[in-house]
Amino acid sequence: MAITVGQAVRNKEFWDRVDELDDIWEAIESGSHVLISAPRRVGKTSIMYKILDNPRTGYIPIYIDTESADSENEFWEKLFNTLLEENFIDKLETKAKILWSKLKNIRIKKISVTGVEFADGEMLDYKESFKKLIKNLDSDKKLIIMIDEFAQTIENIIKYEDTKNALSLLKTHRELRQDIKTSDKVKFIYAGSIGLESVVANMSATKHINDLNSVKISPLSIDEAKKFTKELSSNNHVNIESNEISYLLEKVEWLIPFYIQLIVQEVKKLQRKNPIITNGHL
Repeated sequence: MAITVGQAVRNKEFWDRVDELDDIWEAIESGSHVLISAPRRVGKTSIMYKILDNPRTGYIPIYIDTESADSENEFWEKLFNTLLEENFIDKLETKAKILWSKLKNIRIKKISVTGVEFADGEMLDYKESFKKLIKNLDSDKKLIIMIDEFAQTIENIIKYEDTKNALSLLKTHRELRQDIKTSDKVKFIYAGSIGLESVVANMSATKHINDLNSVKISPLSIDEAKKFTKELSSNNHVNIESNEISYLLEKVEWLIPFYIQLIVQEVKKLQRKNPIITNGHL
């Protein structure tokens, strides 16, 4: 495990958040759509990467970051293109794979609020086409669409378009979640560095997300934090005694991997000058 500061981690760099992952999977398997709720730097994106890399049987997860989308158009374009990527299509079985491959080869002329305009002028409505695509997934598999920075996207649309377009996106997502046939095939997970609840509350639009199952990402327990610090220190050749780890964690207070990595990184820098670090140096 490397010291990774400021970026999401995955695979062997990920410190397993067993309880949070169990909460998310239990919500998904019970039929819910999920809102991952936590402040910045807690590890929401890393948790979604874990779901992406290690899905449970019967699920096909995809991840999309929509932070750069400044319009309702651009959001749907990003989602549409993600569904047509090879690494997603390859996970499908024959029936769905043929449909997705055909769509991928169709030349798109323009993407607008009303739909996708193909080269022959035919229009394809986003919501209806999405439902058709979902219905062609294999019956024993469900799609999990994880949308990162969804709240930021809503704020972008308000800023660069207007509140009406932002409300339209929220309403469309709720309609998709409430549609029985669609919801049976796809589950949404929303996350981001700003709170979706506060963004929609400012729009007086809380009713459009009150169906989401909110899963909170908590700091590590003191025992987990000690284990994490020991493993991180050992893997990066940083010598910190157990009593010094306890002292450091008392100073950190909010025990999230990001802050613990920052402090271990600083101790490593100090040890280059003074190999023996005690509480008096910290």
